[in-house]
Amino acid sequence: ECTACGGHGWVPQSKCSKCGGHGVHQETHTMSYTLVAGTVGGTRLIFKGFGDQAPHANSGDVILSVNELKHSRFLRKGENLHSDVYLTLEEALLGWSREIEHLDGEILHVSHHDVVKSDPVMSKTMRSKPHDFVTPMGSSLQIGGKGMAGSGYKRGALVLHLKIQIPELSEEQQEGVKFLLP
Repeated sequence: ECTACGGHGWVPQSKCSKCGGHGVHQETHTMSYTLVAGTVGGTRLIFKGFGDQAPHANSGDVILSVNELKHSRFLRKGENLHSDVYLTLEEALLGWSREIEHLDGEILHVSHHDVVKSDPVMSKTMRSKPHDFVTPMGSSLQIGGKGMAGSGYKRGALVLHLKIQIPELSEEQQEGVKFLLP
């Protein structure tokens, strides 16, 4: 390889003050981009022509990959957000209410009245009646429009999985429960 031209077959008449005759120079650019609400982890953003450049070649691309951070209370599944709500046995039997702080800071008020119960025999679901306090094991509560943003500005649902905590009972407490139950 020629030391004068570096194998290019020509030598510049005068050297550029920016690149010193190398054909490229180093610059720093600040780029900003606002992610669309609901952008999914794994999404790749490609900025054509903003990457490194070699002499007599096209500039490369800058490729950014979006990573979702885990949240302590919410799990994203598609456009829906999922979270567990823990109930005592007393709350599950006699009624409950909670204030849930959403990702955006909004306070959502939920209670046993919001639980939708399914009837497998009738193959239908029905909303709890005002006097119906019992929250069945494995129930969930779905709040439409409180999930992640999706396509067409439609938001998914917030799905609250109701987990009933069954306490350890002493023998005396067990006898008391047996007395109360039919």
